[in-house]
Amino acid sequence: MGENPPKASGVLTGNPFVDWGLSIAAAMAGLESVAFLTDEHLKNVVADGRELELARRHQPLKAFFPVFGPNTPLHNPKGKGQAPGGRHIKNYAALLVRIRDAIGREARDTPCEVCGARRSLDAGQLKDPCGRTPSFGRDWLPLAGAATEANLWPAASRSPHICARCLLAVRLLPSALLLVDGRLTILQSAPPDFADIFVRELYDHVRVREQAGETGTLGSKEGKRAFARRLLSVLNRLRLQQRLGVVDSTTRIFAWYFTNAGDSAEVALEELPNKALLFLRDAVHSGLGPEIERLIAGERKDTESTPGLLRCLEQGRDYDLLYPRGKHPGGSIELFELYQTRILGRTIAALEVAHTIATSLAGTARRREDLNSLRKPEAFRRSELRARVRRAMVQMAAEGRFRLADYRSLFPLREGPGLAVVDDGWKVLRYYVHQPTREEGRQRGEPPAALSDGDPVSFIADRVLDRLLAMRGEEYVRDLMGRAERMVDRWLRDQFLACAWREEGFTYAAWSALALDGHGHFTGREWVFQTRLHLAARLSDDRPRRVLRARRREAATMPMSDSSLPEFVAAALEEYLHEYLIARGPGRLERDIVRPWLARRFGMHWLGERLSSSRRRAPISALAWREWVEAPGGMWRPLQIGLAVCNAARRLVALRSTPGEEPT
Repeated sequence: MGENPPKASGVLTGNPFVDWGLSIAAAMAGLESVAFLTDEHLKNVVADGRELELARRHQPLKAFFPVFGPNTPLHNPKGKGQAPGGRHIKNYAALLVRIRDAIGREARDTPCEVCGARRSLDAGQLKDPCGRTPSFGRDWLPLAGAATEANLWPAASRSPHICARCLLAVRLLPSALLLVDGRLTILQSAPPDFADIFVRELYDHVRVREQAGETGTLGSKEGKRAFARRLLSVLNRLRLQQRLGVVDSTTRIFAWYFTNAGDSAEVALEELPNKALLFLRDAVHSGLGPEIERLIAGERKDTESTPGLLRCLEQGRDYDLLYPRGKHPGGSIELFELYQTRILGRTIAALEVAHTIATSLAGTARRREDLNSLRKPEAFRRSELRARVRRAMVQMAAEGRFRLADYRSLFPLREGPGLAVVDDGWKVLRYYVHQPTREEGRQRGEPPAALSDGDPVSFIADRVLDRLLAMRGEEYVRDLMGRAERMVDRWLRDQFLACAWREEGFTYAAWSALALDGHGHFTGREWVFQTRLHLAARLSDDRPRRVLRARRREAATMPMSDSSLPEFVAAALEEYLHEYLIARGPGRLERDIVRPWLARRFGMHWLGERLSSSRRRAPISALAWREWVEAPGGMWRPLQIGLAVCNAARRLVALRSTPGEEPT
């Protein structure tokens, strides 16, 4: 069920049912807070005829049965076909009075297992006029089941030990309950103030419904929409009272979803994420509550497949009704950007770039029909339009207005093999095509998180840039970035190979993790684009530093570590390179093998001839070599072998030689 909520101190007990009932009692007594509730207040709730009024109100409520079931004095006994009536109301009211009169007079010398009071009720104290003695089971206490049932109480094989105060509080539950996804819902909070305010807000709403003759449970068939509305209502009450400070980054809200009916008794505990609560708080503070109410009212249904606002907030998902579609206008820019930054983690810079690009695209639409076409949901699925957007992003990165971290906030990485992103960022651009006017300099959300040191894309890009600056100079690099058509898949493979000759970290395993999907298909275009974006942002500095990221420390590994080669190929290649190094030296190894391979003058046929040559001490089979090269997935064999050659040659040289100049 998740982490248990902290136990409240003072009046409250830590038991969700009892505490909810105590807060209801405080609301019925007109107290400002449950913290001021005394036993006398609780007794007065069912004194001087108010017990009859309470029983009369509870009898028709549909929330009563899921809490206590039908076998209570309020509805039974009765003959076949008879409806409960005034006699049942009087019997139930008398029961409430007996519980009230037992407060402070409990006969059992056993502590209450809920609040810790020194004494608890003896069931005989609640004996009815016919001499029947109750047993404190599920018709008295929700989820007080046997060991094989849902059970929220300390006892399982016996009745719980409970005092009259806690028992009376539980009887008040039907006065303020919410139905969420078919289950009754109550809250606990830390600090407890928010849950207490929620109870009195809900109690007032249920009372208004009762007076209008509505007996159904609030929230029926609404999914989580009723819950969202109650949260907004509570926050708006706090705003009017200038008490929104009750909700802050330390506030924790726990929702208990339960049913006590029949054989389907169950309970689940879920925590409402704090960022969701803070989003609603700030939206209400900014006067956006009515707009959120309008969006919630437009939800057709609220399920896992078509989630409403609260479900999206809880799960950190995008909320579709924020986006324009057809005649639906979507959300205002202020609400949209608050949701994007607070819930989805997008950065201000990412939203500004998306707005600038979308405004530029809308400005190129010469006819109304062109603009309408651009606003359609399928518009940003066109490859031509996506390419234009990506070029604009690289340009803004070169101007120092966009970074890879911002791009990732707009297009988060998708889990799984190969570098791929979630496409929801295109929805953001489509939103801004509909909403071209935006207040500049809006500051919401957290600043973009820096990419971690272990991020492979930025690390590889930095090391490639360091190598190019060292070998070709800054002018060459800037010219390269100005001709983006040269930065294609093959260019990135060549740079990756060249870096493998210089330093650790450029292995076939690292390359395939970014470039190949789970089926071995190439998906490296996203990697190429993110590399371009990162390099453009790096070069936005007037004078880029030579070493942008420290190279990884040379690992103490075997020459063929992480080569992903079959054992027979790896052993033969290592032996060949080692023999050549011993016979000719590191200079000849680089000049005769590594450099020609990087320049594509040597290939698989050349290497196969040497590894299978009869002049070698342990040649491999030419047939086995050919079968491995031509096996499924063989199109990546040259790169795999090339990376193995560069890494193994560098490691062998490092093991043999004294420190000197690094490979170039």
